[in-house]
Amino acid sequence: MRWRRVAIIGVGLMGGSLGLALKSRDLAGTVVGMGRRKRSLLAARRRGACDEITTDAAAAVHDAEVVVLATPVGAVVPLIKGAAAALNPQAVVTDLASTKSHIVRAVETALRQEQVRFVGGHPLVGSDRKGVEHARGDLYEGATVILTPIESTDPRALEVVTDLWQAVGAKVALLSPEEHDAILAQTSHLPHLVCAALINALAGGWGRYVGPGFLDTTRIAASDPDLWKDVFLSNAAEVIRALARFRKEVQNLENALAADPDALQRLLARAQRVRRNLSGRAASTEARPRRRRTPKASEPLGEGSRERSPAR
Repeated sequence: MRWRRVAIIGVGLMGGSLGLALKSRDLAGTVVGMGRRKRSLLAARRRGACDEITTDAAAAVHDAEVVVLATPVGAVVPLIKGAAAALNPQAVVTDLASTKSHIVRAVETALRQEQVRFVGGHPLVGSDRKGVEHARGDLYEGATVILTPIESTDPRALEVVTDLWQAVGAKVALLSPEEHDAILAQTSHLPHLVCAALINALAGGWGRYVGPGFLDTTRIAASDPDLWKDVFLSNAAEVIRALARFRKEVQNLENALAADPDALQRLLARAQRVRRNLSGRAASTEARPRRRRTPKASEPLGEGSRERSPAR
């Protein structure tokens, strides 16, 4: 599969890495990079992440076969609305945002008349760093990308986005937007908040004594707070539920530490066992949209799908 023209809105770490992958694998004739800052766009072009640059979203998507929005959560829907009139009727639009329910439903509701062919997407890969200077052409190799089709999703659009990700080396899994957000609240959003709490709980002046274990554990707390604030707020209900489950586990540990050494050992042993098994249970099943029915918005994907759901 090779595309004549691909537009990437936001050519930072994620969008820039996709652009590098497309160009290095000769998957796109022209990659157009769109962003707000000319300096960043020039850097993206110098790195080879895009061939053309523009600060105008409508100009970027004009005549593109595939449009990828690699922007913060809150920017996805406004950008699609603003560029909808300039889209090629056959263009397929997808995004990389880490929450899906709000975005997918908002696009479906607001742009039903325009018949924008949108497929929600989320690669389970990233970094606490940002900017095209940190982009890598191999970032998506072996990574899992979740796509979140709904009943109204165009099957051909789903095939195109699946082909795009598989072409750059990723594995694709299908979830409903709601199931995606429930899972990611536990496997991505909660860990970020826990890391923030660990950093904020560090007693004054003790930072000089932290070792590599603490730094490894809390790495994601160094991520962009503005970006993550929007992520948490757009998935607030699921994140609050995840926090409640975590609070219960913390209470279990506190109770065991105070009065039950055997219970403490069991809790630690369970955590060790589960953690050791995680790498072996990483998602490896690729979606096959040509043979798989798109789930309805309110329909769970079943226990088999849930067991194979990827975790970051």
